[in-house]
Amino acid sequence: MNEALAILTEAITDVGCWNWWTEHFPDCFQVEFSGVQLWNEPRNPAEPPSGILALRFSGLKSVCFLTRNADETPEDWADRLKNDEFEQSPSVSFGEFTFEPDRLGEILEAAERFDVVFGLNPAQIDVQQSPALLAFWAGEMGVCVMADRMDILNVHGPVLLNEISAKHAAWWEYWKKYWEVYDTPQALPLDYACEVTIPAETLEEAKGEL
Repeated sequence: MNEALAILTEAITDVGCWNWWTEHFPDCFQVEFSGVQLWNEPRNPAEPPSGILALRFSGLKSVCFLTRNADETPEDWADRLKNDEFEQSPSVSFGEFTFEPDRLGEILEAAERFDVVFGLNPAQIDVQQSPALLAFWAGEMGVCVMADRMDILNVHGPVLLNEISAKHAAWWEYWKKYWEVYDTPQALPLDYACEVTIPAETLEEAKGEL
């Protein structure tokens, strides 16, 4: 896999959540994540940097919602996610998120129900003819998108693929600073992504207290 896509996968799946999606068929389909470990300049010094990242697909060939356990998952979960009706956004399942055509099969095989909302069933499409592909699970809910193009967007606008590595490294520098000044007068604004990405020494201390 392209190195930048591998880094993007890590940045999204470590502590990220799938918090929204939208569509303008036939033009585009977009998924949005929170808690993404890519650095963005804060819009306001009193607030943490935004962890929101969107992936927008155009030249669509297939958009298919996936349900892993159909009997125990609301049939209208996709609409509820789009309408912000979940109390908590589902966490992206680590190890079950891919841009790789070779891994598409294992994602699809876990689905009990397929809801194709645009184009063809992904199983009917030659993956080599789909330059942009995304398939992932967020618990019992998932999606597969096959398209000609994928654009990456944050709160400031488009993000180029060749910027991903530097933005990920910058986020980790920020994370180190966050914990260096944590619980001091210089503490940075509360940041969900940093709070759930706990330093290893803190984890060891917590284990020692159990």
